[in-house]
Amino acid sequence: MNNEEKLPENAIWYYQRNNQQTGPVDAAVVERLISSGDVTRSTKVWREGMTGWQPAMSTELGAMFPKNVPPPVSPPAITVPTQRAAEQQNNFQGMGNELAKGIHASKSYTGAAFLTLVLYYVGFYIGGLICNLIYLSSANKSKRISGVNPSGRGCLIFLLWTHLIIPILAIIALFGMISVPFLN
Repeated sequence: MNNEEKLPENAIWYYQRNNQQTGPVDAAVVERLISSGDVTRSTKVWREGMTGWQPAMSTELGAMFPKNVPPPVSPPAITVPTQRAAEQQNNFQGMGNELAKGIHASKSYTGAAFLTLVLYYVGFYIGGLICNLIYLSSANKSKRISGVNPSGRGCLIFLLWTHLIIPILAIIALFGMISVPFLN
């Protein structure tokens, strides 16, 4: 950059990096950021007096970028899989089951149990019951696949017992249809 392309020393800039606002930075820092490639032509920038965020190239920073930029590199040619590539792919076919076991073994249903409990007690008994049955079914599937009880499954079973099975037994006992020893 030559001297006539220098920015005013008192200009304070902000720029976006990973969709986050970064700054304030002065003109000297902006020059270093452009030189290092951290601020590119398409990087959104802003300074006082601008109406909104704009690509750096469309501001006075545009003069700081090199004039002769080579065109982008063309993408690599598409290759046709060979017999060797097919054999290598077959080496990993059995990995799906192990991956599924790992994913299901790490699942947790504690949050689902808490949601179910909240639904039961804020007056959405049917909603709580439906969630309880759905989440318990999913937890049982995870147990079948991984061979390990996922966390929260016991809570879901307890909630189902306390909010469905025991009330049903109590109603049956009240009507005298059967004798339930622990309810008499």
